[in-house]
Amino acid sequence: MPPINVVHGVHWPRSGIVSLLKNMLPLFDSKKFVHHVIFFEHDEQTMENFSKICESVHSLFFSSSKLKAIVKYYKLLQQISPDILHTHSFQPGLWGRRFLRTKAKFICTIHNMYPYFTSSDLKSLIKRILESYSIRYHKVTVVCVSDEVKKLVETIIPKCCVKVIQNGIAIGNWNTHNIKKDTLNLKGSQIILVTLGRLDYQKGYDILLKAFAKVTAQISNTRLIIIGDGNERKRLEKMAIKLGIAEEVTFTGYQSNPFPYLVVSDIYVCSSRYEGFGLSIAEAMLFGLPVIATRIGGIPSLIQNGETGLLVAPENPEKLADSILRLIKDENLRHKIGQKGKLFIQKHFDIKKTVKKYEETYIDLISNSKGI
Repeated sequence: MPPINVVHGVHWPRSGIVSLLKNMLPLFDSKKFVHHVIFFEHDEQTMENFSKICESVHSLFFSSSKLKAIVKYYKLLQQISPDILHTHSFQPGLWGRRFLRTKAKFICTIHNMYPYFTSSDLKSLIKRILESYSIRYHKVTVVCVSDEVKKLVETIIPKCCVKVIQNGIAIGNWNTHNIKKDTLNLKGSQIILVTLGRLDYQKGYDILLKAFAKVTAQISNTRLIIIGDGNERKRLEKMAIKLGIAEEVTFTGYQSNPFPYLVVSDIYVCSSRYEGFGLSIAEAMLFGLPVIATRIGGIPSLIQNGETGLLVAPENPEKLADSILRLIKDENLRHKIGQKGKLFIQKHFDIKKTVKKYEETYIDLISNSKGI
């Protein structure tokens, strides 16, 4: 049997989805699977990274010219002629299934509890109708990253094949001995809070800044590091100035390797308004960081409150500040939670398990189509 030819359709090149794929693709059995990746948007570094781990990687430059991008997407799919089109966001799935029709089997992974699933505005309603019709018409296998995402999807896309494959983390022995606070221009005496993700509404960084302002009012020797970039950056920087904490907040921009910041930090904070799984949370836990996160989506599958992390209500800067202060003041609790969280991730969320489940899903799809 020849290798199964898989195309991954992804919109944004700088995201948790891309981080997941970058760790997953090298672990697939190369005798059984060949992978291609098509990004709707372009990032030179991401393209270079993926060129080393898959058969081919392409960028559509969607934001430059949507029409040219869609035409290029069509031509690439016809040229590659995949056995499976595996999409990871709305537009790659919608267009790709239309272009391939019966030429391939289809999988889409839904990575988040996206607002358009539940929003009542016209644009969200149209997206829901289009996605629901496309998934049912093309008999798409829907993969959800958590049970919470699955429950939501089943309410808006009835009578579709839905399964859960939780995201995983690359478990390994990281060489962290030479990474110190001073190498990142941080003071050794400071308590470092860190967070990681796109700078947009979903991540709730405005809530985090308000909470951090309350923290610095009580404890001055702290610093907040926000890793990532996005359309909210300027607004958040202005907000930090208005709150009087600009000197204590560092916006690093996008980091292809954020792990040194995780190594030197003391607490990881997730202030998201919605989240399907929380990949960056799992990464922080793997490094032994105590995590404070909002009680939403799939996050409670990672965090047992008071044991492997602390959970707080979303949209509540006061409660978030209280939890941050609690960990700052209790070094023993930070250590206990950090170690329990690390062991939990190592035991339950090894990315090799995620890859194995996707391999089984791909094989089942192809076998069923050939009547094996």
